[in-house]
Amino acid sequence: MTKLTKRIVIGAIVLAGIAAVAIPKIISMQEEQTGPKGGATGGGGRGGSGSPQAVSVKGFVASQQILDGGMMVPGTIIANESVELRSEASGRVVSLNFSEGKSVGNGALLVKINDQELQAQLKQATYRQQLSEAKERRQHQLLQKEAVSQAEYDVALSELNTATAQIDLIRAQIAKTEVRAPFAGRVGLRSISQGSYISPTTPIATLYSIDPIKVEFSIPEKYAGMMEPGTEVAFTVQGSDRRFHARVFATEPMIDPATRTLLVRAQSPNADGEVQPGAFAQISLPVGNDAAALLIPAEAVIPEADGQKVFVAKDGKAVPKPIKAGVRTETMVQVLGGLQPGDTVITSGVLSVRPGAGLKFIEVANATNGGKP
Repeated sequence: MTKLTKRIVIGAIVLAGIAAVAIPKIISMQEEQTGPKGGATGGGGRGGSGSPQAVSVKGFVASQQILDGGMMVPGTIIANESVELRSEASGRVVSLNFSEGKSVGNGALLVKINDQELQAQLKQATYRQQLSEAKERRQHQLLQKEAVSQAEYDVALSELNTATAQIDLIRAQIAKTEVRAPFAGRVGLRSISQGSYISPTTPIATLYSIDPIKVEFSIPEKYAGMMEPGTEVAFTVQGSDRRFHARVFATEPMIDPATRTLLVRAQSPNADGEVQPGAFAQISLPVGNDAAALLIPAEAVIPEADGQKVFVAKDGKAVPKPIKAGVRTETMVQVLGGLQPGDTVITSGVLSVRPGAGLKFIEVANATNGGKP
């Protein structure tokens, strides 16, 4: 093979390599301009859809409605009185005189701590007092006969008073070794056993007084003037079909500036113990009529750590809005701030909706057609 022939072969191989690299790129560029197989592109090669698929939801148009009769607000059941039992003294428990979950009377001895040393000191102080009494009595007789001076008698009287005070001090220390019920009630689960060594920092048990029971709830400042002492409210608790009644006995003297609500407490008889402290309660308030209340369905409201929010449709997208909620009915929530009449709130799929997501309404309800689409 001549040198010319070799050069021709090498040149042909180089041209073939360049063509193998360049031709696919040229074809790809032509497809981007004309689409696959010569068709025009639509939306940058995404099948004609350049935006994510819209979320199918239901909506409700917020409007001012008449709010009539009793309205619902959440509340909490609390004990009439409650106290965590602790000892004032340190020592070994020698007696436990209560059963867990049982009732005890006012002043009942619940726990006794070892007081043998204090009892011995009390006996010693009692002997000293008896001796001082005899000495004071003799000195008093001699003073009447002018056989001793007034100063000598005063010393004997001071010794007697000191001995008496020492006895009072020891008896007070002995009283601290006894844990007694400060009021009648029911004792909870205990945290100690007989023979345990306890101190003032050791919790023993909790004592509750639950008859009557207290109901604590907050109302919007708009209705603060209607919750006067003596106002009757009704409430229900989970696990019971009964409708209980309570009477307002006190309110906070100040409206909470953070929530613009007033804290209220009411009392309800609870002789059978059916209502337990800590339970969630739904309170029905007789707050009268409100002809211009802005209401939305309860399912549209999303609770958050610092309040509540809803999703509002704006330009076909979901926009979160914090709201200030008022009272509740069985199905609706009053909105005191954050929404305007005519805003469309999302009522279904609110947990799957994200801010800025596209929306596709399958139905939109409003108050004028009875909440129907």
